Amino acid sequence: NASGMTMRLPVEGTIARGQLDYIYAYPDSPEGYEASAANTNPVPKDELNLLEGERLYNIYCWSCHGKEGKNDGPVISVGKFAKPPFATYQESYIQTLAEGKIFHVITYGKNMMGSHAHMLNPTQRWQVVNYVKKLSLGGAAKTASDTTMVAPTDTTKIK
Repeated sequence: NASGMTMRLPVEGTIARGQLDYIYAYPDSPEGYEASAANTNPVPKDELNLLEGERLYNIYCWSCHGKEGKNDGPVISVGKFAKPPFATYQESYIQTLAEGKIFHVITYGKNMMGSHAHMLNPTQRWQVVNYVKKLSLGGAAKTASDTTMVAPTDTTKIK
């Protein structure tokens, strides 16, 4: 190569194999955050997705937000980091917050919270959104066990 590069840059606009579901239409900006409210959750709130959302929450979220979404996790409890601007997930703020906005925050971060996009693929982020919404209702979200069992969503089509 003339520039001494061992690899060439990909053609602008191309998408690496297996990365199509990582395309996200909303920019990391206040305008993008507001617009993300229109983004609807494609992952069903069935028992399997809620269980996976809980598992992922317990890996990536509870250390700050606490097991029940009361912002009392060990990272916050030691007093070295500021609490989020809401007291608990059970406040009307989280209960009424658009799922697309929660997804946006998990994707890009907001305030003291950093992006989790490198840790959670889009389907996993939506599963965490489902679980956060369940916690916001005091854990009373309806699951598939109340009706019928549904298999987890195919992750290849979720954006």
